[in-house]
Amino acid sequence: MRHVSLDRKIDCCGCSACSNVCPIDAIKMTSDKEGCEYPRVDESVCIDCGKCVKACPIASRKDEVAIEQEAFLVQHKDTDVLRESTSGGAFTAIAQQVISAGGVVYGHGYEPDAGDGEVRCFGVEEVSDLSLFRNSKYVQSKVGLAFREVHAQLKEGRKVLFSGTPCQCEGLLSYLGGKPEKLIVVDVVCHAVPCPSAFSAYKVWLEHETGKRAHSVRFRDKRAYGYRYSNICAFERGQSEPFYAAGVDSDPYLRAFFADACDRPSCYACAFKKRYRESDITLWDCFEVGEFCTTLDNNRGATRVLVHSQKGRDVMARLGDVATVVPLDVENALSNGAYRLQHSVTWCDLRDDFMALVSAPPEMSWEAYERYFPQTARTRVECAARRLLARCGGYDQAKKAVKHILGKVRRADPK
Repeated sequence: MRHVSLDRKIDCCGCSACSNVCPIDAIKMTSDKEGCEYPRVDESVCIDCGKCVKACPIASRKDEVAIEQEAFLVQHKDTDVLRESTSGGAFTAIAQQVISAGGVVYGHGYEPDAGDGEVRCFGVEEVSDLSLFRNSKYVQSKVGLAFREVHAQLKEGRKVLFSGTPCQCEGLLSYLGGKPEKLIVVDVVCHAVPCPSAFSAYKVWLEHETGKRAHSVRFRDKRAYGYRYSNICAFERGQSEPFYAAGVDSDPYLRAFFADACDRPSCYACAFKKRYRESDITLWDCFEVGEFCTTLDNNRGATRVLVHSQKGRDVMARLGDVATVVPLDVENALSNGAYRLQHSVTWCDLRDDFMALVSAPPEMSWEAYERYFPQTARTRVECAARRLLARCGGYDQAKKAVKHILGKVRRADPK
């Protein structure tokens, strides 16, 4: 047997490289009870060609090789783009460059015509459509057959930008069997990807709490308090103003996510957490922007950028027209706020019980948030305090003070 075979779910990241590469479509991605996609092989038609195993970025994992890197801070000059972006709008700046050269950009978002609220991978060719990809999506997207589409675009001689989580990016490169000259790959420093059933249950919870149905969710909305204290916001179809907004300290979905109670099994032992990556460029947050550059410390957001290739360096050299680009010392850029670049999340003791309940029928699933992440007097006080500090401008100072105190505690008791 030379096809993909899963004895442990921890060994599949759900990138869909195997289903994309199968020459006879014998592999379909199917969802388990947690909503996570895994390959299912039709044994009756499989020809045992072994292409799926070769394309799997985990089964055919490459050794990490040290390479020369460069680091930058980026902040888009367009205030609207910056407001809509998770951090500093670096991805939009890169994507604008590709589209202006006649290329196509693949990202992850809510497809306008789908209407089902699921996050998918798809391509766009207009700068105006890049807004579909802005802002974080704290749920695993469905890749579908996007890798085949990328391959077809490259065969036509078009420049292609593909962005995604590290596992999706390495899945694409493994599927392609290399790094085509006209392909630019941009990955993000990923905390982890929550299981889709947790997100589905959360939307049921939202409807139970508000009486309204969410068509889309923005997980990092800056409008109320800026970059440092972003809100999760839910929107009805066709509406630009949210019917629900809450911070990380009070929203149950964000609390479950950052407690690592709802992550895909492979995320607890991620094969792609590393400094030296197969992508051209890696993007992630820089909440500590003031420690690197006071000019960009304006609560609007800044993206930290790590460049792994000459192609990536060429891209960064052309960003100056649309973004402010500040070079950083690489080791300094990696010394603060880069933990998730190389380290997987830790297994949460609540995970199995919480996921069992969110995977229950909809009429019961929302209760998982009420049971495991309820609103308490403490969460309400913390939320009110954070919002007050954010409004009066004292949030940064409070965060730094707490960070300083925790640092002293760790140094005094390293255990």
